[in-house]
Amino acid sequence: MYTTIEQKRAARLARKRKAEQEYKEWLANQADGATTKEQSKAERFKAKKPLPPAESEGKYEVRFAQLLTEIMTGKPTNAKPQLIKMPETVYEPIALVLSSTEQFYYRTTPNHCPCEGWFYSVERFGKGKCRHHTLAYPEQAARNATEIERIKAEKKEAGRVREKTKALASPIDAIKAALQERGLKVSGVRANACDSVTIRIPFRDTPTAEDERQEDLILQTARRAAPGARIVVSAM
Repeated sequence: MYTTIEQKRAARLARKRKAEQEYKEWLANQADGATTKEQSKAERFKAKKPLPPAESEGKYEVRFAQLLTEIMTGKPTNAKPQLIKMPETVYEPIALVLSSTEQFYYRTTPNHCPCEGWFYSVERFGKGKCRHHTLAYPEQAARNATEIERIKAEKKEAGRVREKTKALASPIDAIKAALQERGLKVSGVRANACDSVTIRIPFRDTPTAEDERQEDLILQTARRAAPGARIVVSAM
């Protein structure tokens, strides 16, 4: 129990300082998370280097594919077919797919293609996708594409959640700006906790209907400005 006005004020001031400190710590954590995200993004872009030597293997000049075709058919050729299916073996299927520049062929299997498009698709989604693989193995490519679309949708949803969190990172600023735009005057706006905001309005012994209407308008405006925050209007 508080026995004096001074004790009440001291207790109220202590609660206010504690709430402000909690809010500052919360904002700091949000900022740290954003910094970590930017650092991770920079590291990913930095990691986009030329394919390592092992991944660059599996590319053959056109003349090699033409000689191979001659060996299999017994007829010389100068043609550059888009797709050359290799004979069945005890190993996984193999196909040679002509590059877009028509300068070489990619050795493509159901689970791999040595092109850069496939490499970066695996880096980004954990699943490979490229024109060469789609041409050689359309059914497997369709399954990969479905999985990639699912991953994209999940990332998009995660991005919306991050944007919503970012918008709520400073609900006090958003509320103050909204109230100022509507010309609504209040005594103050403060954070009580990470998800709670108190709007102070002048105390009146006998509030009028207009006072109550103004209070409702303040509350509605604040809720629209910070939809994820718990907002309280107080006349104490």
